[in-house]
Amino acid sequence: MLINYIFKSFISVDFMMKKSIIIFLISCLMVSYSFPAFSLTTVIIEGVIKEHYKIELNSGVIYSLGINSKGLKLSTLIGKRVKITGSLVEITNDPTILVLDYTINQPEKMSSKRVIK
Repeated sequence: MLINYIFKSFISVDFMMKKSIIIFLISCLMVSYSFPAFSLTTVIIEGVIKEHYKIELNSGVIYSLGINSKGLKLSTLIGKRVKITGSLVEITNDPTILVLDYTINQPEKMSSKRVIK
């Protein structure tokens, strides 16, 4: 019923108004396709914080830290090994992680137990 009303209203509009509406709709469609596509995936990663808002994973892959409050706090922990839960955003092949939560991994302590053979 609503579509029928819109269609009848569109038919009763003069030619210049129809042309303007069509140009507007095409422009909206073109603008929506011009923005870069990005994917958003939640992941858990572990690595070492590097300078310039970066984290290097054990595999050698480097991610940028997203600029939010937790990402800024993490960027001050240069050289620390951390485990991050966050949203992975890839825009123009620059992987960035938006930090949702993180933990600082403590180095494993040596056991005081001795093995006697």
